[in-house]
Amino acid sequence: MADPLATYFLDFLKRISLTPNQRSELIKSHTTLRKQLQRDNELSPIIEEAFLQGSYKRNTIVRHKYGKHSDVDIVVVMKLDINDFTPDELIQVLYPFLKSYYKGYCRRQTHSWGIRLPNVHMDVTPALSPWLVNTNNYPYDRMNSWKSQPLYIPDRRKNEWIQTNPVHINNWTNAKNARCNDHFTEVVKCIKWWRRVQSPSAKRLKGYPLECLVGQCCPDGIRTVEEGLVRTFNNMVTYRRDARYIHYRFMPPAYNVFEGVTDKQYNEFYMKVCRTAEKAKEAYNTEETDKAAVLWRKILEEKID
Repeated sequence: MADPLATYFLDFLKRISLTPNQRSELIKSHTTLRKQLQRDNELSPIIEEAFLQGSYKRNTIVRHKYGKHSDVDIVVVMKLDINDFTPDELIQVLYPFLKSYYKGYCRRQTHSWGIRLPNVHMDVTPALSPWLVNTNNYPYDRMNSWKSQPLYIPDRRKNEWIQTNPVHINNWTNAKNARCNDHFTEVVKCIKWWRRVQSPSAKRLKGYPLECLVGQCCPDGIRTVEEGLVRTFNNMVTYRRDARYIHYRFMPPAYNVFEGVTDKQYNEFYMKVCRTAEKAKEAYNTEETDKAAVLWRKILEEKID
């Protein structure tokens, strides 16, 4: 007889993950875009690589609650000198290409271009690496050395460059997932959905910032999704003091992934975490697996007052 608790988590993760059709649409859309970039006469000579990032790449994406579009993020690394462009000018480099292929579907954003197709939304972010224009930076393999260094992406509203390291973020997530017996990304998905149910107004406490918090609080060596959830929620309670300023070791030290989150928003979110941590302990300590499954369903799918 199947374990009701294991069956619940398998079913829950299936319901919140992308459907086969949604995944197929994403693959078709981002593959088409990258092939178009490779064939474009103006852009292809200045593009080093276009690669995927974000929750889709890290396998932490959850479907939209009402089955709407799916999202994918693409970074376009260009062989251009950062000293020759303002942030806004770099974003504009992509405009002629997008006008040719996606006229009426694209809009300029703070860091990127958003392409809004009927079933897929793509964010296309231009990025620069000093390692690609300064030949003195190449004591070894040029093709790989830039990937170990931060990239610079534009912020046109603040007129400044932001350091980021999506290659290392992707690699870190893969390594963390391996240390968690392939359960880390599942824990992230569950907590993303939990946040959507429990704190829908906390718009800044979702996506990558929430992944960072879970990454800091989820211990290595977890053996099940249930264990990962109860220990992560417990650590999120005790981690409160520094949670507003978390950053990974390969991000700039002053980088605050919770920038824009007000004290009121974070405190409301934190109170939900505290209540959930207690309920998660109760579910984890329940010996009858069918009853534990009912408790977890209430935690992850029903709003806590």
